[in-house]
Amino acid sequence: MTASVRNEHQLLFASSQALHQIDQWDSISLLETQIDWQYIYSQAIQHRTVPLLQYFLKKHPEFQVPEKITTAIDQYVHRQALANIFQTNELLRILTRLESEHIDAIPFKGPVLGMHLYGQLSYRAFGDLDILIHREDFFKVKEILIEMGYLPFRTLSKKKEAAFLDTQMGYEFVRNDERCVIEIHWSLLSRVHAFSIPDNDLWNSKKALKIQNKLIPTLDDKHLFIYLCAHGTKSFWARLRWISDIAEMISLQSKGPEVSSWWSAVLQLAASYNSVRMVHLGIYLAHELLNAPVPREILKEASEDKNVLFLFNRVTNALFVPPEKKKSVLKPISFHLSMRERFKDKKPYISHVIKLWFFPSKKDEAFVKLPSQLSFLYVLVKPLRIASRVLSKKAR
Repeated sequence: MTASVRNEHQLLFASSQALHQIDQWDSISLLETQIDWQYIYSQAIQHRTVPLLQYFLKKHPEFQVPEKITTAIDQYVHRQALANIFQTNELLRILTRLESEHIDAIPFKGPVLGMHLYGQLSYRAFGDLDILIHREDFFKVKEILIEMGYLPFRTLSKKKEAAFLDTQMGYEFVRNDERCVIEIHWSLLSRVHAFSIPDNDLWNSKKALKIQNKLIPTLDDKHLFIYLCAHGTKSFWARLRWISDIAEMISLQSKGPEVSSWWSAVLQLAASYNSVRMVHLGIYLAHELLNAPVPREILKEASEDKNVLFLFNRVTNALFVPPEKKKSVLKPISFHLSMRERFKDKKPYISHVIKLWFFPSKKDEAFVKLPSQLSFLYVLVKPLRIASRVLSKKAR
């Protein structure tokens, strides 16, 4: 990594801090350095932080940004703002319909998270809408969404759909004009990650948030914080925006009158859900990269877990690596196994990896067509397909 790229990364981190920290940030250290603004813009797109970058540059006009970059940023943010408004209206339309059918629903992430963190929709880019429901309401919700102009992303037989609902966490629906994607959840994360918050905890602790003069239910702060840390960790914290969400939440809580009791409650809940390491990793990333104001004793506790430091190094080494090289840096299997404390919580992922190896994938079936009576031989096809791919790459 060159000195020039390191400067760009510093600026990307600075522009992804909590808003009040962006306001106070001292730009002197980077003003005299050469900065590749095209690289910064392209990385901000990849990490979904362009609205924050725009905010940062308006607060720090001392940077001489090429006009074509500022124009591109402004146009991107304008397009994103229009998309955010459209999707928010769509969310309210769907929630109103579900409410009329007496179906409980909790939207989370998307516009709800944007409003919760920033008090407005424009600072946080999002691409879909996530809604939590009770598992038993799924088929009714599916009917309603189809009636409202949405189509299931997957075409599954009844048997495969039942298996999917038993093993997965969510089911995507795409609006018929492709302007909006809805993911209906009955669980926050897949069983593979052995992370779950009991339904009673989620539904009984929900709070109300006002969007466009309508009160809608959403996750309470503590459960939301734990979920965001779990979601970021299972996704390798591949987007800087996810770390920024944690930093903004920490910043908001640091201004409250009961900071220490909030942290104590969060970590007690995380312990009860066996997810302390994932929470510690989110906290450590937000502090080390984005200067989030984490209490000293909490930071000390996080840094004393050697696996948190191991995962932190993997995440930071992969953060700005090209997508095609991320796997070689992250080493996903060891990453996922290291993110859980107990062997019991690692077992579902180990089973998942074994299943991926021994059960044929669509790629295996496309590589060699075997008759059904010889399908057991696909266990030999997989290593041949992978070896063929590796040799093909080396030959280029």
